[in-house]
Parts: sequence; structure tokens; C-alpha cells
Amino acid sequence: MTTYEELCAIAEKDNILMLIGKLHGSPSMAICDDGDCAAVFDYSQIDSSSMLMTCTAHEIGHCETGSFYNENSLELRSRMEYRANKWAIKKLVPKDEMKKAIEKDNTEVWQLAEYFGITEDMIKFALWVYFDISA
Repeated sequence: MTTYEELCAIAEKDNILMLIGKLHGSPSMAICDDGDCAAVFDYSQIDSSSMLMTCTAHEIGHCETGSFYNENSLELRSRMEYRANKWAIKKLVPKDEMKKAIEKDNTEVWQLAEYFGITEDMIKFALWVYFDISA
């Protein structure tokens, strides 16, 4: 399980800029220009530490996997989001740690979200990817 500080260290090591800005309709986004990546966060839309962890891992995931899309891209937006989310869950919720958490009677989505400090939606994604369970 990766901490927020460790996520920031990954970003720093890989020259991913972490910026604060005003975004419309999204609490965060990743942008890439000629190989330079940045993650932008609108803290007015991030209302919890679990949301901050999830957004941070997701946007760094875009940068780490090169999963960007635009109107000229042949790649599907959903495919790029999947890649970013998969990178994020591997950092935030490794499969072995999720199994251990479930064995400790954290069987509800909200319990797992609290245990790992991320959003319920990201837990649902991890359950689907790791165990083919739709929660």
C-alpha cells in the first residue's frame, strides 16, 4: 500500500509536475505536452483524503502509463482511464493486501475503502480487476 508521500516521491522522481488549478467538471486531470507530464488538482472539488489519494494515484497513473487521449487520438478514452486506474490500484491496493484485508473481515466496499484510504469507486474497480466481482 502506497502512501500519499510515496506517490509524491514517484511524481518527483519521474518529473511529473504536481499543480494546483481551477478545473471545471473534474477534481483533477493529467496533461502531457511533448513528453512533459503534469497532474493538476482543484482542491475546491476534493473533499476528503480518500478522494485526494485516489485522484493523485489516478493522475500519476496517466503519466506513468502514457495513457492520454485527445480528439485526434485513435485510442479510446475508456482504455486510457482503465490503464490509469489499473496503475493506481496496483499502487494503492495490491491484490495480496486486498486479500489480507478481506480475510480480516473487511468485506464491505466501504470497509475496504476506509482500510485502504481510497474511494469506494476505486475499491469497486479493484474488486472487478482482481476478482471479477461487480460490487
